[in-house]
Amino acid sequence: MQAVEDSPIASQMPAHTLKQILHASLVKEGLVIMASEMAREKPVNGNTISLCLQCSSEEEIQTYFTKLSSGGKIIDSLKEQFWGAKYGELKDKFGIIWLLNYDKNQK
Repeated sequence: MQAVEDSPIASQMPAHTLKQILHASLVKEGLVIMASEMAREKPVNGNTISLCLQCSSEEEIQTYFTKLSSGGKIIDSLKEQFWGAKYGELKDKFGIIWLLNYDKNQK
């Protein structure tokens, strides 16, 4: 886990965010789920988190994006990004924000 205060962006962030978790990762058998307390919506209240799911193929990211967005809201549709990945964001029907990423250069 990495707190905002321990990151390179700490000096650019408001004081109330410094103790929040910027990045946390859970890894098991090739599945990587990343979480963060940082959210686009302001103000952030309660236990707001976003989860980042690292996908292993175009098919996988499309399947997860379609299923997770069903009954929810697409924040940023799946598209090619400057960092060499396909990426999209959504809020599922339970209010959880999901960040889906497929790095095409992964090995």
